[in-house]
Amino acid sequence: MNAPALVAATASQFARRPAGRFLARATSVHFCVEPTLWGLLLWGRPSAADALALGRSLVHELDPRVPPHRSLVDASGLEGGDEGAFVLLQRYLTDNGAALAHAVTRLALIRPGGMRGALVAGAYQVVPSPYPVQVFDDVGAGLD
Repeated sequence: MNAPALVAATASQFARRPAGRFLARATSVHFCVEPTLWGLLLWGRPSAADALALGRSLVHELDPRVPPHRSLVDASGLEGGDEGAFVLLQRYLTDNGAALAHAVTRLALIRPGGMRGALVAGAYQVVPSPYPVQVFDDVGAGLD
């Protein structure tokens, strides 16, 4: 089975109609394959400013018109991050916990190897998880 091709979108295009589109930023790509499958690619060392920008598109998944969906977060390219970015992630999950519990049915988290992988995998032991999270070593296993 071939994956559908996604089209690059501006922030306003992604907000209006996310299905089949992606929104690229400096350290992330937020995408929607279809209304029931959303995803996020992360790489580098996201800053608090990067996390704020990402948060502006993540809220589109919480729109009441979006059906409950699965989510794939590929963090295998993360090299690190700063405390401010982590605090913003924690705040997003806490402030939107009820909406996330309704919107996201389950999340597959792809981690990098080594110590970076331990930090990524352990994040959901520190921040609230309003949906089931399973950690994987590669994207193929996470998609299954």
